[in-house]
Amino acid sequence: MQLVAMQLVAMQLVEKGRLDLNEDIQKYLRFPNKGHKITTHQLLANQGGFPNDTQMTEKYPRWAPNSVAYPANRRWNASRALDVFKAAPLVRAPGSDYNYSTFGFIVAGAVLDAVGRKTERIGYEDLVMKRVAEPLGMKSFQPDYTFRKIPNKAVGYTIEKKTGLVVPAPDQVLDITWKLPGGGFVSDIRDLTRFGKGLVNGSLVSRASSRRMWTRHRTSSGEVERYGYGFFVSRKSPRRISHSGGQPGIHTKLVMYPDKKVAVAILTNASWSNTDKIANRVLNQLRIPELSFSDKPTPPGSGPKNHLAKAKRDARKTAEKVRKGAENVRKKARDAGKRTKKSATSAAKKAKKAKKAAEDAAKKAKKAKKAKKAKKAKKAKKAKKAAGGIFGG
Repeated sequence: MQLVAMQLVAMQLVEKGRLDLNEDIQKYLRFPNKGHKITTHQLLANQGGFPNDTQMTEKYPRWAPNSVAYPANRRWNASRALDVFKAAPLVRAPGSDYNYSTFGFIVAGAVLDAVGRKTERIGYEDLVMKRVAEPLGMKSFQPDYTFRKIPNKAVGYTIEKKTGLVVPAPDQVLDITWKLPGGGFVSDIRDLTRFGKGLVNGSLVSRASSRRMWTRHRTSSGEVERYGYGFFVSRKSPRRISHSGGQPGIHTKLVMYPDKKVAVAILTNASWSNTDKIANRVLNQLRIPELSFSDKPTPPGSGPKNHLAKAKRDARKTAEKVRKGAENVRKKARDAGKRTKKSATSAAKKAKKAKKAAEDAAKKAKKAKKAKKAKKAKKAKKAKKAAGGIFGG
């Protein structure tokens, strides 16, 4: 949800006359000239022409090692973050088409960082904390810095393809500081709910700014996209404003119906979870006719108590799955131990057999040596006797 917080900061700066979304970013930020005018409006609407992760790997594979080389144990730095990918080419003309890009959001964050430092003497991270987290009382909301100990931070889980076991997701300890504006904050469910409540209640920006954020923006060809500023916006009424997020083993979802003053926040630490379905089920429980979903209708008599019972059953099923996974791991360890013991026993027998063979060989060699010595002595004796006979004649 971090990238959504960025859009709020941008609109606040616009309201104060400190940022013009239609100006070339070169006015605010030192960034390589890409041969096109790039605006903050385009960046927030994912129309900046920047590549997504797959496209970036194809066009500029250096970005991956550059991200690893980002300075460790430091707060987000706009200049160093842009060094990761600023040499990469655009994949389309800015404004021509929608293309979701974390890199584009990082550039937008760098623009806000430059404006904040010039007008308020604080950088991007502090702008988000001061203008979004603090007013809404979001005490758990903070950058996911690896050099800080974050109390009660959940572990993300995934299902191992080969074994089917539930295991901690890989890459959870990677330092993702460099992409902070594109997704690098953590929060608990209470604060994410406070965030959604603040948005639908208009606590942070004006109605005009909310409308601008929640407008399906057009491309340069006039095509209306499904994206506003940091949110997907539905065509149907009532408007559904939503966005998802995540890290390895973590899935999140924020769904809002501003016209109904409804917001649903979902946080899961399971890679297989479907946050859309979970959000729709929660919305069904509110029993608001306009917010019911035919694909997952609310069963008759399924009130909050039944919903809680189902949640408990699901939790028990997940716990049982984890228990079976752990038992399989222990069984494999026991089997591996048995195989190791059997191998050790077999090796000991082979060693004993080899020792006996060596002893037998030594005995045979000794016997052969003794026989050879006796034969030599007998031959010498015979020769001596023959010589005595000659001299005696």
